[in-house]
Amino acid sequence: SNAYGPVRKIASFSLFALLTCFYALWLRYDLIFATSTPLTTGVPPLLAKWLRRKRYVFEVRDLWPEMPIAVGSIRNPTLIWILERLESAIYRNATALVGLSPGMSEGIEQVLAKSNEARPVFMAPNSCDFNTIPSPGKPEYDEVRTCVRDSLNIKLDQTMLLYAGT
Repeated sequence: SNAYGPVRKIASFSLFALLTCFYALWLRYDLIFATSTPLTTGVPPLLAKWLRRKRYVFEVRDLWPEMPIAVGSIRNPTLIWILERLESAIYRNATALVGLSPGMSEGIEQVLAKSNEARPVFMAPNSCDFNTIPSPGKPEYDEVRTCVRDSLNIKLDQTMLLYAGT
């Protein structure tokens, strides 16, 4: 939960990684698809790669530890060093990586470049196609807006909201 304090978040992330390691190390499967954040979600597939020679694809939803460092959530130099090494190990050992934006894909490639490693990096942006869903001011906007409201049974005098976060 975003309401958790730092200690509880770390405990939650660590417990999830620990429990998931059990599945990664004991279940039968061909490939792991791991998605971050937090960065600790990369620990179970990394261990499965090292201990069981299992392949994994790692999806990067936020650049860790870059993002928490940038916002000041993580300041301890030793912790930063550990997290940067973990990030590099997760990326270098993945069969492929997925970034959810051009910036995330570039961030992945920069981490790989630091260690002279190359892995396929795919971009799968999670946004809308503005050619399909027109923005206000475009000629077709009113028509599309009316169709969407009609399909959702929302009247013109009612407020329609979109929550586009996690």
